[in-house]
Formats: sequence, C-alpha cells, structure tokens
Amino acid sequence: MHHLKIKTKDWLFIFLFGVFFGTLFGTALYILASSSPFDGAILGGLNGFFIALMSLLFITIGNNFILPKVAPKYWNGISFVLAFLSGVFGSLWASFAAIMGGVFIIDGYYNNLNLFTFLIGLITYLIGFVMYLFVSSRNQQEFTAKQYKESRLHLLQAQLNPHFLFNSLNSVAELVYVDAKKSERAIMNISKFLRSTLDESLKVSLENELELVQNYVNIENIRFMENITLQINRNNEATKEIFLPKFSIQLLIENAIKHNNVAKKTLTVKVEIEKIDTQIIITVTDNGKGFETIHYGTGLTNLKERLEFLNNGTLTQTSDTNKTQFKITLKDNYENIGY
Repeated sequence: MHHLKIKTKDWLFIFLFGVFFGTLFGTALYILASSSPFDGAILGGLNGFFIALMSLLFITIGNNFILPKVAPKYWNGISFVLAFLSGVFGSLWASFAAIMGGVFIIDGYYNNLNLFTFLIGLITYLIGFVMYLFVSSRNQQEFTAKQYKESRLHLLQAQLNPHFLFNSLNSVAELVYVDAKKSERAIMNISKFLRSTLDESLKVSLENELELVQNYVNIENIRFMENITLQINRNNEATKEIFLPKFSIQLLIENAIKHNNVAKKTLTVKVEIEKIDTQIIITVTDNGKGFETIHYGTGLTNLKERLEFLNNGTLTQTSDTNKTQFKITLKDNYENIGY
C-alpha cells in the first residue's frame, strides 16, 4: 500500500466496519464453540475497535514519517508490515481489555493466541489492501476531477483577458485622434492593468480586485471625460480575508458602462461589500437606464460559472427603470484554498 490521503470519514468507516465485522466474526466463532455469543460479540467488537485504532496509529506514522523518507519500491513491503502489526497489536490489546473486563475467552482462542493473532494480522492486511484499492481509486477520481475543474477554470479566465483588452484598445483607438495626451495616459493605464493580471491565480484578494476595478474606471474615464463615478463601501475588518474570482467586480462595472450611454450621461456605480453570518455579499449597483430583462452573454455566463466552481457562489440581478443591480454571494469556503 502506498502513501495515501485518508480522510476523516474514511477512518470513521474503517472503525465502524472493523467493529461490525469483528462483532459478527466473534459471535460466529463463539456459537461454533458452543459458548456465549454475547461474550464472542464483545471480544470481536473489541478486536475490531483496537485493530482500527492501531491502524490509525501505524498508518499515520507510516504516511507522515516513514514512506516519505524511503524509495517507493519499498512502500508495499513497509505497508504490509504496518498493516500486519496493526492486526497483531490490536488483537493483543483487545484480549487484554476483554480479560480486564471479565469477558469469557474460549480455550481454543486463549490457548492458540499466537496463531489467532497471526491470522488476525494477515486478515487485517488483506482488508487493509481492499481499503487501499478503494481509497486510491477514490483519490484518483477526485484528482482527475480537480484537474478537469482547474483546466476549465483556466479556460474561462483566458476568455476574459482578450475580452477586456479588445474593449480597452478600441477605447484608445477612438481617443488617439482626439487627444494624444489622454491616449498616452490610457495606454499606460492599460499596461499597468494588464501587468497586474499576469498572475495565473484563479482567485485574487478583494484588495487586488478593487485595485483592478479602480484602474479600469480610470482607463474608461479618460475616454468618457470623467463621466463615471465609482463609490466603494465596505467594512474593512469583516471583509478583510476575502478571495474571489479574478475580474468579478470589474466585469460587472464594465457591463454597466457598456450598456449605458456614458458619453452623454454621467454614471454612478456603487460597490457595497458586507458580511452576513458566513456569507459575503458584494452588490454592484448603477444608476443607468435599467432593463426589463437582463440577458447573460459571454462575460456574465463566464462569471456565474467561475463563482459556482470556486466559491460555491451565485450571481443574481434586479433591474428597473432607474437602476441595475448585480449581487455576488460567496456562500462558504470563500477563502483561497487550493488555488
């Protein structure tokens, strides 16, 4: 057996299986020996419990201190020894606990304790090997699923950089013949924005996202004659350790600018961040014209998928004649784990 990541629920299953199997085995053995099945059940249950306990001890020691320090070719042999010892010591501890508790031990078991201990050690290894195959298969499936998930997320994220870049370059193209100074400033801002997005992390801190947002609005304000006002309200302490998909807030602000005639009318966009119980709520509201129906194009669909993948999050919206509001809800696990 190799170095495996065994979850807490795996160990719980091992303990329950060990006690259940041990109880059945002990009961059957005592019935065959014409002895009290109750004593057999107690002795068998103790065997199952202590063998599982010793397995937890020996496998944890093996995974953390032995297997990482030896060549993989020795892992199977070492794992066999550790599993066998789990059965041996678990059986001895069970016998001791049974004797101390006044549980009757049949003569055949007591007189052949060494043989029974050896057989239990061997059975423990065989059961452990089956568990290894199960856990290994499960871990491989989870790893494959995670690889697919990360590949999908990187693909989704890759769609956003060109999306922003094309829009920004179009803005600069319109500005070049109107105001050379402003177009130069816009190019510098775009360069700064793109440089800050080179990090391939799927999530960014709220601080970094808000910095991206402010820079983006600066770029657009060069084009739209400072007609965009950005307001950010947040509880710094409650929302300090928040991580979210990159471009989440920026995309919603870009969407507000895109669907309103900012060249002729000022636009105010409010970003409000609050923590309610275990949820983080990020609300982006603009005072634009509003829509009867909001259609999800590439950008919004992309954001919705990334929120679901990374944060167990949701994206919802409301709109009327005077405003459009999008709400990002990060339900749980919004910390940047594993990415």
